[in-house]
Amino acid sequence: MQAGQHVTPTIKLVRPLGQGAMGCVWIAEHLTLGTQVAVKLMAPSYAEDARSAARFRQEAQAAARLKSPHVTQVLDHGMTGEGQPYIVMELLEGETLRQRMERSGPMPIDEVIRLVGQTAKALGGAHRLGIVHRDIKPDNLFVIDVEGEPFTKVLDFGIAKRVDADVRMTSTGMTLGTPLYMSPEQFGDIGRVDHRTDLWALGVVTYEALTGKTPFTGPTLFALAMAVQKGVFEPPSVLRPELPAAMDAWMGRALAVDLEARFGAAMDMAEALGAAAQRAHERERRSAAPRSSREGVALADTLPMPGEKAAAQRVPEQVVAPEAFEPAAALGADVAAKPKAEDDAPAPLRVDASRKPLRRPGHKERHPTRVVGEPGLEIDDDRLRNTLSLCVPGHKARAVAFDERDAVLVIAFGTGLVLCLDLAARRPRWWQRLPSRVLCVTARAGRIAVGCGDGNICLLDPADGTIEESLPGHAAVRGIDIHWNGQRLVACGDDRLVTLWSVTAGERLHVGKEHSDRVRSVAFVADSTMLASGGHDATVRLWDASLRQVRVLRSEGGAVRSLAVAERTRTLAAACDDGTIRFWDTRTWEPSPTASFTAHTKRVVSVAFVSQWEALVFGSADGTVRAGGRVIGGYASAVECMAASREGEYVASACADGAVRVRYRGWDRW
Repeated sequence: MQAGQHVTPTIKLVRPLGQGAMGCVWIAEHLTLGTQVAVKLMAPSYAEDARSAARFRQEAQAAARLKSPHVTQVLDHGMTGEGQPYIVMELLEGETLRQRMERSGPMPIDEVIRLVGQTAKALGGAHRLGIVHRDIKPDNLFVIDVEGEPFTKVLDFGIAKRVDADVRMTSTGMTLGTPLYMSPEQFGDIGRVDHRTDLWALGVVTYEALTGKTPFTGPTLFALAMAVQKGVFEPPSVLRPELPAAMDAWMGRALAVDLEARFGAAMDMAEALGAAAQRAHERERRSAAPRSSREGVALADTLPMPGEKAAAQRVPEQVVAPEAFEPAAALGADVAAKPKAEDDAPAPLRVDASRKPLRRPGHKERHPTRVVGEPGLEIDDDRLRNTLSLCVPGHKARAVAFDERDAVLVIAFGTGLVLCLDLAARRPRWWQRLPSRVLCVTARAGRIAVGCGDGNICLLDPADGTIEESLPGHAAVRGIDIHWNGQRLVACGDDRLVTLWSVTAGERLHVGKEHSDRVRSVAFVADSTMLASGGHDATVRLWDASLRQVRVLRSEGGAVRSLAVAERTRTLAAACDDGTIRFWDTRTWEPSPTASFTAHTKRVVSVAFVSQWEALVFGSADGTVRAGGRVIGGYASAVECMAASREGEYVASACADGAVRVRYRGWDRW
């Protein structure tokens, strides 16, 4: 094509704008409208291929159907007199996101949130029309200036790329897409490609915009595909420390290998990212002087660990003593308040260098790790058995949880001490002291929630242990779960109630009152649209989003101690007092084909699914921890709480002797 040549009687080519493998783009003059437009022309060699021509036509039709201001508007399409396909589009003045990042590097968080929100609007409209882009990447996101603000438009719906040695180009014979931004299903099960493939790619773009790197790389296309299929990447906060931990949690969901574990809609994805950043802003405003929302007094200061600064600070020796009895007013006349056990008495937090390392009978090679400034923490790394044993003398571990970075373990002690341990480095990140004994802990969506004996729920920042919020309660909290977007929280306890909270507003939304005895565990289920609770009345009760009871599942195994949800297989598991685990299908709520199996000789106290493998891990009062039917940990004292990391690399157990044991061998070698 030549400058001055007419594509149509009203479209005259002015000058070339860009050249690609499949064709070129020209700036043209629209003689009727008196304005300039962009004309995309398909190369004649590709125009002869029926499949390529059909995809070119599909791009024009798909973009024309979308009325979003964040999609390049198509004005016309057709064939030139020489049989060359063309598309007439609005002419954009700006730069691609790729050019923007190469020019200025990682983007500010607020700009990334705006970029994701605007792209999500375009994708959401396309997905509602059944259109999947399949090639979201920085080159196909165009940033223009509108009244001084960046404005994003999505380019190139439905066009194929030819093979190239660069992994940024798409190979022929595989699903449309650019490998660095392709989802696991595009590399493997092509039949499962749907709108969530675009959301995966948007997650990769977000990661690159924040850090300047893509989450998955490889020297060859095969190596890249293996990395994507494995789904393990470095949290963005590691590459950019000022990013909040909530961003790591958001990224974990956006780049989940399992389709069902990802965000379900583009706007849900964008709103969750904004909420994660908002929580970080709220934490920054409160960090100077965190205060209790109930009492209006300063809460315990966080001592950063480890480091010279931490060692130089004075460790508090006096703490607020917990009440002598649990509040029983809400329990009814048949439930009496009971004195606390001796192990729940507060103990001073001091550095004690004279303590001997934790020893176990028959263990000869001892390599205890002592971190200066810790409250007597003792770590015994048994490399022969791939097990860590941890204890803090004077403090009994009551609950354990892994955050979504896998190698970080949160340990809660009955005395109110909360410890965050980096398992990879074998050293603490921080500790926090709460003014009441701790009964349960959970970590999800960039938050740590701790349930206390005084009825309060304390929300801690995973990065440094700062108390972000204290939700007031009225009875001992036994179970907590956090919604995947971090904005809602469900809790249960000794008052027989199930309560749903708005974390951002700090207020209780709904209360469920149908249980006839204490409630021990709660969980979000069925794509987080429903909730489940299990308790001492031998039932699992299902609730809607307003905590209206919709169904009761009877447990023949006695009291329900713990619940776990497998998102991929749509299964709800309940750990029972008779040593069995019972299963229900979360789509029909009928018992699963293997409705139950006997797991232990004594009650099962804790159960969890390893997300990567959908494998069940559970611990019992008989002192054993099992993965499926296999014992992976046998201890002399009863297991009181157990947790498994998301990828299955670690399983931690809090035992009756007060110690925590961590099995750290890889799942495939268990």
